[in-house]
Amino acid sequence: MLNIPYIQDPSHGWAIVKRDLLPKLRLNEEDFPYSYISPKGEFIALEEDREMSVLLKALDAHQIKYNIVDRIVEEDHEDNPRNWHEDDYIESEDPHIPQDDDGEYSFRDHEDETVGPKTGYE
Repeated sequence: MLNIPYIQDPSHGWAIVKRDLLPKLRLNEEDFPYSYISPKGEFIALEEDREMSVLLKALDAHQIKYNIVDRIVEEDHEDNPRNWHEDDYIESEDPHIPQDDDGEYSFRDHEDETVGPKTGYE
């Protein structure tokens, strides 16, 4: 099952997936002009109004089961895709997609506790 973090700030939201998923679904990254790319380039944040629905329809068409994991952040929070800037790059990790002890990516809630399933296929 594919777990899709859905990060929302007070005014907008994004579905977060690995960039290499798009070609597997026969989707072209250039068709998502409102998306954000994580600093290390591994993840793409697809905006909720137009882009997220395209992703979900493609997953349905390929019969890939998914789970959406909601996460609310403030506009100035580092996990908010609006704040994904290349100058935040950290050599060993993607600063906005924390890894657990097994090297798997996970997300944290407002109390900095790991929440929801990890991203990716399980």
